[in-house]
This record gives sequence, C-alpha cells and structure tokens, in this order.
Amino acid sequence: LLSPSSPSNMASTIHWFAALFAFARMGVMLAMPMRGSVECPCKQEMPSTNYGIGCQKHDLNSTRCKGGNPPSWCSDMWCYVEEDSCTVYKAISNSRTGAWYSYATCGSQDRYTPETDASSLVGATVRVSYLANSGGWKGNFCDKPGPAFCQQDVGSGPLQTFMQSLAVSVGFQLEWVKGIPPAVKELATATNPDMLPFDMCAHATGMGFLDLCIGVFVETPKRTESSKFITLWHEPVYLVAHARKHKTTLGDHLAIPFEPFDEGLWAMILIV
Repeated sequence: LLSPSSPSNMASTIHWFAALFAFARMGVMLAMPMRGSVECPCKQEMPSTNYGIGCQKHDLNSTRCKGGNPPSWCSDMWCYVEEDSCTVYKAISNSRTGAWYSYATCGSQDRYTPETDASSLVGATVRVSYLANSGGWKGNFCDKPGPAFCQQDVGSGPLQTFMQSLAVSVGFQLEWVKGIPPAVKELATATNPDMLPFDMCAHATGMGFLDLCIGVFVETPKRTESSKFITLWHEPVYLVAHARKHKTTLGDHLAIPFEPFDEGLWAMILIV
C-alpha cells in the first residue's frame, strides 16, 4: 500500500513498479522464440508469402499502420498458427481464408481482433428480439409483454441500456423484431410442439433469422448446438434439500433398504 502523505516516496515507488513491469514484459518478449510457444507453434511456411511466418511485427510497414495515428496493434508481434495444434488464444483471419493467427503465442496482447470485429459492425443493422422480463433486476422489462417476447415496447433495464450504449459506441443500428419469425416458429413446432421460447430464440439466431436474441439463458447442450452465446454474467445455482432434524436411530438405518416402496406395495409383493 502507498501512503498519500508521502508523495515523494509514492512517486519513486510508482516509478520503480513501472520499471519492473517494463522489464518483466521485455523479459517475456525476449523469452518467446520466433517460432512461438510450445503450446501454439507458428507456421513455418505459407503459400506464396512470408507474411505471418514466425513471431514478427508483420503489420508495422503496412498501409494501415503508416501515418500519424496508427492503430495500437501495428507494433505487436503475431504469427499464423495451425488451428488444431494451438491451445492458446487464437482467431480466424478475415483476410486469408481458413487461416488462424495468434498474438498470444508471440507474447503480445491481441488488440487487433477486438478493433477489427467492432469496425465490421459500423453502419450495420443488427436484428434483435427481446425476451420479456427475463434476468431479474439485471435483465430487460417490458410494460406490456406478449407471450414470452416484448411486443409493445423494447423494454428497459440494465440489459437494454447495455445494448443501446454498445450500438451507439460502435456505430450500428438495432432493428427490433417482435417475437420469433413465423418460418422459425413453424419449423420449431413441427419438430417439438412444446418448444420453449428460449429454444426458439436460439434456433432463430442459429438459422440466421435473427442476429441477436436478448435474454437470460441457461446454456443447455441443445441451445449451444443451435447458436453461439455471448456471456455477460453468470448466476450461481443453488440446490436446496430438506434437512432431517431428528436424530437417526438404528431402526431408521434398518428401514433405508425398504424406503423405495410404501407398506401397501411391500404387502402386495409379499402376497404375490
């Protein structure tokens, strides 16, 4: 802890920590070989190019990185990797079909992927459906909800505020879709007439009828097979069981093997 009453000591301590951090980061970078980490080796060759081979600052002299205000990732080291043999963080390339790259294997933070993912949404229209009143106080609330979905208004609450702020920050438009598209509902009810709205929403996004279905979901295997999920928070699950307050006697222990059936059923079994 730093004492606010001693600014000179604080300044020297902060300076020492900054120097230590810079040295530690440099040590990580120096320790990382050009071929990448053992957990995620760099590709040693690519068809007709050396771009992306080995841990290097491949984008430093690119067109996007020239000028007075280059992106933060221009001087970061990265390389192309094999999807199956890389167990550290990696991402698929949006400029080279089927190629995967990793900054982590070269000791760099991936600042490129979030920036390019966000820029791809600028000016786009995102089709959104809102599940009604799901998620408790963290969720989305509709004044006049329809069957499971917001019908009269998009609702309000932390989840709605987050989506509106994200759209403004990144620069995309939210197109409100009221409920599940009829084509999805028809296909879903044909296979399972009792399908829950949450399952229908997962199918709608997986099939491309919606871009986002906003609600608080339990990620069941069937839903995760249908669509990808974006996790904003997790809620703990508590299992509550009735506790016996009386003392267990020898007779109670002896009766345990007979508990699956009641007295009448046991009598019937003995008679038969």
